[in-house]
Amino acid sequence: MALPSHHYARDALNAELHVQVEVVEVVLPDVTPGHAWVTGRIARVFKGSQGLLSARVTFEVPCLRDGDRPPPSGIRWRKADELEQAVVVEAYLTLHEGRYQVAGYSTLLLEAVTDEPQRTFTEEQAQPDVPPKTRIRVGGVLLLGLLIAAVSLMAFFVLS
Repeated sequence: MALPSHHYARDALNAELHVQVEVVEVVLPDVTPGHAWVTGRIARVFKGSQGLLSARVTFEVPCLRDGDRPPPSGIRWRKADELEQAVVVEAYLTLHEGRYQVAGYSTLLLEAVTDEPQRTFTEEQAQPDVPPKTRIRVGGVLLLGLLIAAVSLMAFFVLS
């Protein structure tokens, strides 16, 4: 079952890195849906240490092939053939147990490195949806009050 979209936005905002990676190699899984290994060099750092520019990084990206039926989830699956041809991947990454992981499944395939991020999230997107408060119209409240008063008055006369 998929999580609400605000969870993925929150994961991206909490990520240590927001980068664009020039792809050097993509290793697709034998069976899909599955996870491909993407290796590349960090070409842009939008969040995180600028000292990571040109650093080599490897991370997994969920992928599938035409005809695959992925299980229900909140995963943003990438088409394996498009991922295999990717030139640049923009991603939110978090270091976990010595490896980078994509935070909130937030990846974007690009044709070239850009000066500005192409996928951003806002605090507003990371907030849970708040259902509208139940509103009782003033007329309805007055009518309900009159009805209660009338029933009470009738009960008073019947019991007296």
